[in-house]
Amino acid sequence: MLQKQVLQSYMHFLQKLAPKFIKKIRLNDLTLEIKTTPMCLLNVISIIKNHTLCLLTSVVDIAVYDISSKKLRFSLVYNLLSIQHNFRLNIYIKVSDQQKVPTLTNFYSSTD
Repeated sequence: MLQKQVLQSYMHFLQKLAPKFIKKIRLNDLTLEIKTTPMCLLNVISIIKNHTLCLLTSVVDIAVYDISSKKLRFSLVYNLLSIQHNFRLNIYIKVSDQQKVPTLTNFYSSTD
């Protein structure tokens, strides 16, 4: 129960810290989920990796799924982990087949 309260505090903190970059944020079980755009992705990553209350320093996984009937057919999910604070965060972005997605290699060398 305490961890859920801490994560809710993180969620409210991030909402206030980056309202221009975060389209939606929610707590799903014990994982924070952020929806953003490709243009805002690097801003969100910069905040959550470096801020002392977050320190999401590890990329656990990057997943992509395709729904060919949609205009923004590709959904990318970045699964991140804060070892220091013991929580996970997923970042979701949607893109078309013509859009470019910024690389995260300047923040996480494991994404190369």
